[in-house]
Amino acid sequence: MAELIGGGSVIDFAFRRILIWAKLFTKSWGNPKILRRTLELRRNVMEKGAAMEMVERSQSKMIISQVTEKNGTRYMEGHFESPYMKACPEMMPGNVGIAHWKGVFPKNKKRSLVVHLAGTGDHSYYRYY
Repeated sequence: MAELIGGGSVIDFAFRRILIWAKLFTKSWGNPKILRRTLELRRNVMEKGAAMEMVERSQSKMIISQVTEKNGTRYMEGHFESPYMKACPEMMPGNVGIAHWKGVFPKNKKRSLVVHLAGTGDHSYYRYY
């Protein structure tokens, strides 16, 4: 008989874990060419620390779509084309390669900028001075 873990058996626990993972990638891992290109990019750019060079080379144009001022604060919204989109357009179909941003800036004071990198797998705040 399987040993109990927190009210359930080891077999039950393992089966539930498999069910969770089975829901991921139900329509395959994707196009093998794109997976190969992703691994190449990771090996050739990310591991060699050349990501900043790729960003600087791309020279993406920042487009400010909306500016609102209220109570001494400037609210801005905009977007730009991702440098990754320029390096690998086949991997970013449709609107995926457009990065949208929002900013809240005090009009009178100069302060540090806080960049929130949500949706990257690391949902925390970083400060850049």
